Amino acid sequence: MKFSQHSRTVEIRFILMVFILIAVLLIGSKASSLYQIHAMQKNTDYIFDYPFKVSNAALSVQSEIYKIHRDMKDIVLSESNDELEKSINEVNEHEQHVYTYLTVIRKGINDEE
Repeated sequence: MKFSQHSRTVEIRFILMVFILIAVLLIGSKASSLYQIHAMQKNTDYIFDYPFKVSNAALSVQSEIYKIHRDMKDIVLSESNDELEKSINEVNEHEQHVYTYLTVIRKGINDEE
């Protein structure tokens, strides 16, 4: 049984189109899977990091409060105005850090993010 040149060309084109269609469908499927994996990773990272943000902020607040107490002791014991100004500035700096960490804790607990 002989096939004409035209029927072979049509068959080859048909097979080629089917393979291209299958390839496009596979690529689309893989792209969709990768997108879903990325979305799941983002959610997992948020769930995993959530308690660490709050607990690290709480530990940082505790550390800053200790530093404030130490600097207040220095203020009481300071004899010169330069030491007094330096200690007051350090207390103010630590106080701002405490407020920053308390904001992180408040956002973490209220889940404002």
